[in-house]
Amino acid sequence: LTRGGKEIWGNNDMNNYINGIFDKYKDELNILYGSTEFDLLIRPEGKTDSHYIYCRYEECSVGNLLADAFKSAGNSEASIVNGGGVRSSIYKGNLTRSQIMAVAPFFNNLIVKMLPGQCILDALEFGVSKHPTSSGGFPQVSGISYDIETSLNTKVQTDSQGLFMSITGNRKVTNAKINGELIDPNKNYSVSMSDYIGNGGDGYTMIAKYEVFKEGLLTDTDAIAYYIKNELKGIIPAKYKDFQGRINLVNGSISSIPSSNLSSIPSSIPILLKSLALIIILML
Repeated sequence: LTRGGKEIWGNNDMNNYINGIFDKYKDELNILYGSTEFDLLIRPEGKTDSHYIYCRYEECSVGNLLADAFKSAGNSEASIVNGGGVRSSIYKGNLTRSQIMAVAPFFNNLIVKMLPGQCILDALEFGVSKHPTSSGGFPQVSGISYDIETSLNTKVQTDSQGLFMSITGNRKVTNAKINGELIDPNKNYSVSMSDYIGNGGDGYTMIAKYEVFKEGLLTDTDAIAYYIKNELKGIIPAKYKDFQGRINLVNGSISSIPSSNLSSIPSSIPILLKSLALIIILML
């Protein structure tokens, strides 16, 4: 259950057990790494369903923060974070170890791989293939920017387990860049990621076949803590309030609304919009 932004167990015995663990490690869990003057939310207030988690179908502020931390930890050109790995919002106030652990609770090890541009393009295409439906594999990025052509249906082929196989036809991902330059399919780029993604997690088999270039780095949880404390000097900057143009929806789609909620949009809205446009034109 979620109450006041905090998850609790409905069973009192379980709550007492979990709280006992927190009490045992409270000194470590209360280590202070910084603060923020605003919320970085992964879903709208009052919504608990995973379909509403921003990081699973569009750019999100917490996803940007994690991706930047990964890129920094690996000293790489770019990073990719699976949206399903972003587990909690960051709320206004002090940032303790407990809060950071809630955001990335898996303690996956970070690695760096040298990936051909074509592999990165395939990974991005695969990652957005279910869009606008939310997906845990949706790629949050740092050092990378890309557009999603929302009018196209996916051409990604997967096996019975949802693992990547191939791509045919036009791609949904366009204008993909690394550090402002179009990705060269034949060039190798250093990319930070969790070993979960690096080993093919969430279906990213195209990445799994490449050897690890750099390992022995921080865990994802520690990378975030280090980034906030040392790179950001303990203060989450205002740039994380809003989207930064890393992921752009093109063709005027309404797909930023979760697919589970699309049916609630009145069918009369497109007609009203056309009528309004005609009225404006006649008034000019």
